[in-house]
Amino acid sequence: MSWAPLPASCARGDDPRRPRPWDGFTQVGGFAVAHWQVLRLPVIGPHRVFNVLMYASSVGGLATLAGWFALWYRRTPVRPERLPGVTGRVRGAALAMVTVAAIAGAAAGAVSDRAAVSGYDLVRSVILRGADGAAVVLACYVLAWHGRNVVSTRRAARAAGPPA
Repeated sequence: MSWAPLPASCARGDDPRRPRPWDGFTQVGGFAVAHWQVLRLPVIGPHRVFNVLMYASSVGGLATLAGWFALWYRRTPVRPERLPGVTGRVRGAALAMVTVAAIAGAAAGAVSDRAAVSGYDLVRSVILRGADGAAVVLACYVLAWHGRNVVSTRRAARAAGPPA
């Protein structure tokens, strides 16, 4: 079981140790996969129907989130004051670091023990480790941006002096 969704499931009041109903259709040990032969039929190479359902539902979920974000972005009123930002040079450097981290993560995934099992595991390891590398750098970037924002806000408040 992956612990990545733990905070969200706890926020909803779920028991994080209890499997989700959809997992029964998309995971190797799921109830439906174990009992319905149709979910175990091969589609392409090592991919089974339950794998394809998992990938398709992930893409569908991401598309739903992207659509929601686009609607939210269009409906959000424009704020007249400028939010603190970073220069194009900093954004370019951050993008370069994310790219390098993704490539390094993918390379680490390619030489892992898991990747040596099969071509399917190689592709999976490269994708997952590459995404892990990019996510770590993006998380550090977000933390640094927020830290910089807090520091600059406090400096501006001190420079302005006490409220009148």
